[in-house]
Amino acid sequence: MQSMTGYGSAEKSTPRYAIFAAARSVNNRFLDIHIHLPPIFADREPEIRDVIASGIARGKVEAALEVRRRDQTYAVRIDHALAKAYISAYTALAKILASDLPLSPSALMRMDGVCTIEKADPEEALWRDLKACFEHALRDCVRLRARDGEAARRDFEKQLKLLEARSKRIRTRAAGRVPEYAKELARRLESMIGKTVDTQLIVTEAAILASRSDIHEELERFASHIALFREEMKKTAGCGRTLDFIAQEMNREINTIGSKQTDSLISREVIAIKTILEQIREQVRNIE
Repeated sequence: MQSMTGYGSAEKSTPRYAIFAAARSVNNRFLDIHIHLPPIFADREPEIRDVIASGIARGKVEAALEVRRRDQTYAVRIDHALAKAYISAYTALAKILASDLPLSPSALMRMDGVCTIEKADPEEALWRDLKACFEHALRDCVRLRARDGEAARRDFEKQLKLLEARSKRIRTRAAGRVPEYAKELARRLESMIGKTVDTQLIVTEAAILASRSDIHEELERFASHIALFREEMKKTAGCGRTLDFIAQEMNREINTIGSKQTDSLISREVIAIKTILEQIREQVRNIE
């Protein structure tokens, strides 16, 4: 189980450049990626997206990759074939004009296309360093997400135990209420002594009372949801949505229990359980 909140950074320094990379993630319903790259590597964005998707399944992820050059060197490339063509053309023209002025190397280098200036830093090597730097930052981010996810799992386990303890109190109290319901029905019958008693009405009322007070099925489903929640927590990633759904189902069962039971002690337990479930759902929203 992983949290969706994490951060990682890495940097590398060489005599020619310094590079820095960072990965930050927060909770989000889907995988939402935002990448900031140096302009010279704008076309490499798909590579970074693939790196992120390989380690993170859900959350808003911001990736920042930066390059600072310290000493930019250059290389001068001479197009020898073009230079020879210029020389040949100049020689032919000089004969026509009967000119003996030489063609200087500096004049030749100024002619269009003879010289090109290139940056000496190999961009592919720089990109490999920058990408490796980001991969390191992302690993740190994922480790932090896993660490926070483990802390959340421990908190969930404590809350699940509280839910079990309080639902057990409800079960015990509900079982003890059965004789009280019987006495309540008996008192109603006694109040009807001396009057014409409709047997069918009594049977119907007893059935309604029993239906309203029976919460056995709801408690069984509630316990089953707790067990399923524990099972889902064992997954390394991608369980957040399922946990949220299970918490919703638990809340639905406890609402039904609250509507069926009018006992003040049970009502207090129901309120306490709903408070715990709200805390669980708040935490679950940050689980991948």
